[in-house]
Amino acid sequence: MRRNRRAGFEPSKNEWQGEVFNDQALAQFKKLGKIFQDSERLTFESLGGIIAEDARTLPLVPANLETTFDDRTFLIRRESTGTNPPTQIPLSEAFARLLEPFERNSDLRSKFKIFTVQVNDGRPECEAFVQITGTQKEDRNRSLTRQARWRCFWDWPDSSKPPLLRSVQLSEFEETAAKPLFIDCSDSVFKNVASYQNQFLRGAEHWAGRIESRYGIGISGWHGMALGDANGDGLDDLRL
Repeated sequence: MRRNRRAGFEPSKNEWQGEVFNDQALAQFKKLGKIFQDSERLTFESLGGIIAEDARTLPLVPANLETTFDDRTFLIRRESTGTNPPTQIPLSEAFARLLEPFERNSDLRSKFKIFTVQVNDGRPECEAFVQITGTQKEDRNRSLTRQARWRCFWDWPDSSKPPLLRSVQLSEFEETAAKPLFIDCSDSVFKNVASYQNQFLRGAEHWAGRIESRYGIGISGWHGMALGDANGDGLDDLRL
């Protein structure tokens, strides 16, 4: 039986340009998420190597957001209908506006998922789901999540260099602000319990080498306790 020699080829060493582009574009998005977290001011210089020099786009946050749900714990807003057509702005400015309501610190997290890749001659396109989560600047007791669907347009003359983002088209947008449902009070509850420090807080690696598998004790390490009003009845709920 002859082995298919092409089956083990690396995408970058043959004609799988869609796979190569996807990998390089995702790496660019990961760099972008790191810049979102660390950079106090987004400029073309801070985004160098990720966006094209003349990159412009329509705003990435709709001008008019209307509340679609509000129960004093969760506030969800989406784009309202009948808004005036926006004008294009520099892509760096669009990113800055997208991040404006967030506290810029290590808690800011960004996720990107690429799909529907089209590799054109030096001008690839893709769609991506984007999620940015962090602490709300106006109310630090609330978390804020912005989710969107982007159609991204890139400059990519060849696979020797990563693609540069030149424009983004926004197709879906949702913003969710939420108060915490639970507060970790383990330390205050168990402060006088010696086994809490000596046993309960030790991770899976500690116990994996000390407990025999035949005892049937789970060592996944997902142990903890949370206290909060989960169902809104005014009473605290305890979750183990």
